[in-house]
Order: sequence, then structure tokens, then C-alpha cells
Amino acid sequence: MRLARLDSDYGLYALKKDGEVTLLQTVYVDDLLLMSPRQLCEEVAVSLQETFELTTVGMVKYLLGVEILINKTRKQIVYSQRQYVL
Repeated sequence: MRLARLDSDYGLYALKKDGEVTLLQTVYVDDLLLMSPRQLCEEVAVSLQETFELTTVGMVKYLLGVEILINKTRKQIVYSQRQYVL
């Protein structure tokens, strides 16, 4: 497994296959978020557990106070901070 850090954000890593991003991993202090189809996330998590102690908590709803909305039909991930504007 070879994750490459993105130049645009040093806390964001990408796994590519045939030039296409297949997985994104965000890292902030001791929080880690994998974004990809479930099976690939599980495979990467198993690989990471060989080196690190991980706790899996399932689908993400919030990360660092930001609500994360996932629309699988539209293939969208939306970051929302609506609690700050209501």
C-alpha cells in the first residue's frame, strides 16, 4: 500500500490505481478518516493495524466539528457547518 501525501493539504493522503484516486485518508493529530468504498477501507485499515492501534467507529458523521454528509446516489461528500449559521 502506497499512500501519497497531497501537496494541497499535508494532512490528506491519496491511494491511486491506474492514475485514479481510489481512497482518501485524512490525518489530524490522532484522528484518521478513510474515504473509499467500504471493502477498500477495510483492507487499508487491516494494513494500518499491522503498525498502529486503531479503533473503528463506522460511518463518519462529524470530523473536527464539521458535519459530513454522504450522498451515495449522487456520489457526493458535503462538508457542512450549518450549526454556525442557524
